[in-house]
Amino acid sequence: MKINNKKGSHVGVILSFVLFITFLIFIYTLIEPTIVVQKDKQYLLNYIEGEILKRVSENLTSVIVSANSSHVGFNCLEINKTRLGLDGLDYIVKDENNIIVNSSSAGEFTRIYWPVRSKVFFKIYYSNETFSDSIMENTLCDNATIRSVRTDKYVSRSKMVNLIDNYADFESSLNLPSGNYFSYSFEYTNGTKIETGEKNVSTSVYAKEKPVQYLDSEANLNKGIINIRVW
Repeated sequence: MKINNKKGSHVGVILSFVLFITFLIFIYTLIEPTIVVQKDKQYLLNYIEGEILKRVSENLTSVIVSANSSHVGFNCLEINKTRLGLDGLDYIVKDENNIIVNSSSAGEFTRIYWPVRSKVFFKIYYSNETFSDSIMENTLCDNATIRSVRTDKYVSRSKMVNLIDNYADFESSLNLPSGNYFSYSFEYTNGTKIETGEKNVSTSVYAKEKPVQYLDSEANLNKGIINIRVW
């Protein structure tokens, strides 16, 4: 007659469970420091990304205007930029085909050369970014009708270059905890890259790419990438 030793079987199951839990605790104690470091570095990446964007972002205000084609005797349009709060900003004007149009600034007015009556709509871009120059002689101007005003935020190419060139000042301003280091670079839409300088690092490096849109000298929006590395 067989006698099942149920008590021994239960003890074996409990012992196996205890060994399994002990193994899990052992594994966790091995990988916990790595998990903590990864979380810290991810936080650092996000923090540096936010600080970079804060320093390189720039407003771009686009003003769409239209001409009254029934008005004769004028070859120029103008709007009062002071009333729009746009004094002191650089600007560039484009027609409805995105072609740059000659323009000038006269006191509180922005003036647009308008020799072709078939062109009715124009877009004026205002920003602290420096745009390409276009020159127009003084002439008789008609008031343009403002159709819309919109302000968006983009990466300033000149501010990005300045932040790359002044890496030491930027690093010092962040007051990071001792033992944390980082570098960053910017890649233009054509693949050209500017960077703070690559360093040979013997420890683990954590990296992040941030796709952005940046303005060029003709107020065109281009795709770029901010690369951040921390260790």
